[in-house]
Amino acid sequence: MPRVLSISNKLLSLRDRIEIFDDAGTVIYSCSRASFLSSRSFFVSAGETEVARIKHKLLSWAPTWLVEGEAGDFAIRARLFSLRRVYEVKGGPFHGAQVRGNLWDVKFMIALDETLVAQANKRLISLRDTHAIEVMRDDDASELLSVVAMIVVLLHNRLKRRVADEERRDQLGRAYDDY
Repeated sequence: MPRVLSISNKLLSLRDRIEIFDDAGTVIYSCSRASFLSSRSFFVSAGETEVARIKHKLLSWAPTWLVEGEAGDFAIRARLFSLRRVYEVKGGPFHGAQVRGNLWDVKFMIALDETLVAQANKRLISLRDTHAIEVMRDDDASELLSVVAMIVVLLHNRLKRRVADEERRDQLGRAYDDY
């Protein structure tokens, strides 16, 4: 029987906290920045136990996140030049798994070979990025992979928004200088 989780980011959080809830609304996993000053490292914990560490790799052609944890050590890399968002898992027990989004980034599916591991749907009417994750496989490693993959999707959204905001500020600055 599939397990349904809900992932959402906190609106006002200095450490960019992301929480994952079960059907009953209790927090199962939480993710937060390692420290206030570090913007590249995040810890995923189940209760008080750290289950994974996610670090954004700076120098790479494609956006890449390195993951260490109970589901093994692997990398999640975004595919460049694709109409839809596609992330690939490199290394670890889920080597070759893909996270594929639809054209509007509303639905995601995580598949290993031809087996569906999980699927996620974005809640459209919500103040914050919220996805309902349906984990199809009944093992802890698949659940953790699904949680980490959706955290990476949310972190990549933040990264893209931050870059777009900086570009807008640069354009406004140049327009002001030209004036």
